[in-house]
Amino acid sequence: MDVLLASLSKKRHTLSNLETQVLDFMMEYPELIVDLKVNELSDKLFVSTATITRTAQKLGFNGYQELKYQFSRYLEGSFRQYYTQESKENLLKSELIKSIEDSLVEDNYMKLDQVAELINEASNIEIFAIGGSFSLGLELSKKLLHIGHLSSAKPDWDDLLVTSQQMLITDLAIFISQSGETVRLLDYARILKEKGVRVVSFIANTRSPLESFSDLSIIAKTVPIYSNQADLSSRIGLASLMDVLVIQLIDSVGE
Repeated sequence: MDVLLASLSKKRHTLSNLETQVLDFMMEYPELIVDLKVNELSDKLFVSTATITRTAQKLGFNGYQELKYQFSRYLEGSFRQYYTQESKENLLKSELIKSIEDSLVEDNYMKLDQVAELINEASNIEIFAIGGSFSLGLELSKKLLHIGHLSSAKPDWDDLLVTSQQMLITDLAIFISQSGETVRLLDYARILKEKGVRVVSFIANTRSPLESFSDLSIIAKTVPIYSNQADLSSRIGLASLMDVLVIQLIDSVGE
């Protein structure tokens, strides 16, 4: 049994009867899950979207979108392992390299140019990143400071709430989120959007709720890894985008 399916099975006893039905369907038909939106799965199983979201969260994910992404990577990995003779180490190496290549596509380069312009125009830049993404946010903030941009990244939820309430229309908010579904981050993005503060997001999931609050969103590719409900995913795709952004900012100074 694949690591993902084994991990999900271990948590089956924590679910209610309805949630167990959702999990069983997902494990039996993973190829359907990757193509179904949460409301479509809700209609198919005759359960509420809240039940599906709750199931995903009990299984250790931020939401359905993140769980769906994990299933897509599971299917891709199963296919590759079946049809190739590559070792596990070579497959992992290929996944990491592919996540960088898929992140550094032409469309994202063009968007990074726009982000660089927004940073150069902003009076202050606040980085919103929590959990596994915080180290990326802190590193980006430090690099921005070193090249002359007022910037900060705070690790505390309450500090981020106050920051979102105090930011000005001349500021820029940068969100870094693996799932783009973290509830509190969505709350902060909503506050900023209502205040007219420009919001840029770096996300690893397509069609996440965070995109709807963003003036500009950049989608990275990551290698998801979860253990004991902890997010240990590789964010090398997100990190590569941060590095390219800083390089573009440095180049713009020299022009």
